[in-house]
Amino acid sequence: METKICNICKIEMEATRENFYKEIKCKSGLKAICKKCSHKKSLEWRNNNKEKKAKMDHEYYLKNKESLKEYYKEYYISNKESIIIQCKEYRLLNIAKSSQDSKVYRKKNSIILAHKKHLSYLKNKETISSKVKAYRKDNIELVRKWKRRSEEVRRSKVVANRHSLSYEDWDKCLEHFNNECCYCGCRNTKLEQEHFVPVFDDGSYTTDNILPSCGVCNRSKSAKDFFVWYKSYEYYNKKREVKILKYLNYKNNTQQLMFDIEGVV
Repeated sequence: METKICNICKIEMEATRENFYKEIKCKSGLKAICKKCSHKKSLEWRNNNKEKKAKMDHEYYLKNKESLKEYYKEYYISNKESIIIQCKEYRLLNIAKSSQDSKVYRKKNSIILAHKKHLSYLKNKETISSKVKAYRKDNIELVRKWKRRSEEVRRSKVVANRHSLSYEDWDKCLEHFNNECCYCGCRNTKLEQEHFVPVFDDGSYTTDNILPSCGVCNRSKSAKDFFVWYKSYEYYNKKREVKILKYLNYKNNTQQLMFDIEGVV
């Protein structure tokens, strides 16, 4: 059996593909350094050239996007069970780290995640509604229990949050929006008091958080983020959006910048 000495670690070992990578240019058909040394060398290069490596990876992904998707699909299908086991093992070993990382990510990307969630709901609206109906039918008592619990939590939140909206304030609010739903402009319906910032997100019952809304829009918005929900809503109107934000004296710099760029204000 032929042997080969690694140029870096100087260890003599069998000249096989188990110990050395393939190299056509070399006479032996194998690289001059062993696999362990080549791994160390590549790891050092990656650590010293993180930006360059990321750029190279991104360029490669853009060039081979479709083929990579197919490859990963096939790989996942053929190794599904082992991948699931590996993921479970990793979660068990890194529960604290993974939970902390996910919390940080959700906090940083809350608007993006909410937008994605809303879009996925719109795409799969029929299947989701049918599943929800079937679940409610099979678990009537449990659903009632959850509903009572959520109502109790909501009432306690309303009491705990600031509440200073008077009848006069509500009349002024209706007058400002011409007795129309602030979201869709509907007039021939009973208008409800809608929380701009939801109750569950500590939304107050005050003039700077209550808006007139029809039942359809109120249920559609529910506890969603306004800036995510209203843009994709079927009754979206740019003028009404500006009117709402002006009435509420909304001064969030980030969102205001978005409106400036799009020419809303």
